[in-house]
Amino acid sequence: MFATGRRRLPLRPNRLIMPVFFAASLLLWVLAPAPVLGALTPVVGTLAVACAGLNLARVTWIVYGFSRRHRAALQRVASDDWRHLNRSMGLMVLVLLATTAMAAGFYVMATTLLEQPANMASQSRVLWLLTAGGLALAVAFGELVTHLVAVVDHTLRTLAAPAH
Repeated sequence: MFATGRRRLPLRPNRLIMPVFFAASLLLWVLAPAPVLGALTPVVGTLAVACAGLNLARVTWIVYGFSRRHRAALQRVASDDWRHLNRSMGLMVLVLLATTAMAAGFYVMATTLLEQPANMASQSRVLWLLTAGGLALAVAFGELVTHLVAVVDHTLRTLAAPAH
């Protein structure tokens, strides 16, 4: 954990790993020759899609923890909202499973597409950009959602605390 003003923020691996991944990825994307890009793109793209899925799993776990902490209050005053939240978490798990399938499918598709030498450099650069960019968006969105959950969690705890 590290301090930012009065609040302490947890040190998350994606705060260090993701910038390093993006810097290394961008460097390779700009400098690597076509054969290297063609060989690395299926692996990097698959890892990017898988990491987006891991980020989704982290967000799902945070939302699940939130719902567990506030289950009694939510069931008492907003039972329909509680059911919708549970259904949404189930759908998030399905999306997580679909992301795993997408990662495998990306590897097969990219490997097949990049076997053809014509336009390998441009195709691998586009595939690389799409997957790395998608991962960046997934991580940014995940951070925003987890921050929102933390703010709502803190607010609900404050409202539930006895007044002094």
